[in-house]
Amino acid sequence: MLSKTCEYAMRTLICIALHYKEEERVDLKKITEAINAPLPFVIKIMQQLAKAGLVISKKGPNGGFFLSEAQRNMPLINIIKLIDGNELFTNCILGLKKCTENKPCPLHFKFKPIKAELQKLFDMHSIETIKNDLETQKFFLSIS
Repeated sequence: MLSKTCEYAMRTLICIALHYKEEERVDLKKITEAINAPLPFVIKIMQQLAKAGLVISKKGPNGGFFLSEAQRNMPLINIIKLIDGNELFTNCILGLKKCTENKPCPLHFKFKPIKAELQKLFDMHSIETIKNDLETQKFFLSIS
């Protein structure tokens, strides 16, 4: 459903939220190790996230990445729309270009409520809610 880039972007932001300390930013090496992704791919994702204002980048000896409170609390849907666009919530599940309410594909009305629920799920959760869930140790995410 989500592209690999979008999955890595979310995992990257979760990693930053979990590891950031006020005096110490999260560097690219730590991110790539934590999310098990190639450095060039992570660099590209971080550039896109920073350009869109979804993460803060600081250069220099104490440089790295961090998230403001507003960034930690933004809905996950913002990340999805930046990376993958709105297609998950608007396009036909079969990939048909002419699937509409008036001329639906066989799955149109079955998938419509699922798309609405997905949109609601991603709109209600943020990096911070995921971080908080992980800290309760009820949930697991392979980010070290």
